[in-house]
Amino acid sequence: MSEGSPENTEQLGSINKKIVAEGEELPAVTLKDGSKVQTGTVATMLSNVALYNAGERGEVEEQLKIAVPTLIKVGLFELFSVDEWISGQNPGRSFVGLYAKECLAKKANKAIKFAPYGCRTFASSRRSWRALYVFNVMEIVISYGRSIC
Repeated sequence: MSEGSPENTEQLGSINKKIVAEGEELPAVTLKDGSKVQTGTVATMLSNVALYNAGERGEVEEQLKIAVPTLIKVGLFELFSVDEWISGQNPGRSFVGLYAKECLAKKANKAIKFAPYGCRTFASSRRSWRALYVFNVMEIVISYGRSIC
């Protein structure tokens, strides 16, 4: 848990009011890493999954999407993997899992640094060769199926 507060933390405050009695407020709390997360997000997500399963769409889908960065931040998808969310017979869980998978992929792409101009040596069973690149080192590994030497 690092890298600042999840997006939409303030917006979740108003969304998450749907699960508490009128006049009650759910606070945003500060985690040890200094980031803020909105309390009530997991409970509201569970409520919205039930609404999704009952056939509601539109606003419920948007609220589920807004919750996902916070759910990632608090480690929900480390407790239950994204694939566990996607699999099964629960369409609401699958919706959350699919969107979380998309968010995690975007987050992973942002974390990958693009390499500057340069050369790397790659080994194959027959020869070694050098490649000039300006693209992501991971793309080279994926493209050639070989590890970097």
